[in-house]
Amino acid sequence: MAETLARSRGSGSPDAMLARFGLVKALSRQNRFTEADPIFRELVPYFARETGAESRFTTTASYYLGLGLSKLGRRAEAALILAHTLEIQQRAFGADDPDTNLTRAAKKEAEAG
Repeated sequence: MAETLARSRGSGSPDAMLARFGLVKALSRQNRFTEADPIFRELVPYFARETGAESRFTTTASYYLGLGLSKLGRRAEAALILAHTLEIQQRAFGADDPDTNLTRAAKKEAEAG
């Protein structure tokens, strides 16, 4: 997986970015947050620019970035990112949306330390 991510680095094509998104979410599910962090930092602004700040791509990438930072012990930074993401999700998808609920829970966890 790491080899596939390395090969796609630098390619800003939509297909390459979507492939990186899928692979980096898999890294996160494997608790490989250190490897995932720089990739999510690349994907969040890419998706915001290409699909809008309120798109599911952008907010999902932001959620995973915040979640990873929290798991790495960088809780203050995580809480800020998750608070911003939560605000967007509540406005765009509603307070009861499943993604909104995931972000809300992750934000509470980050704030609780």
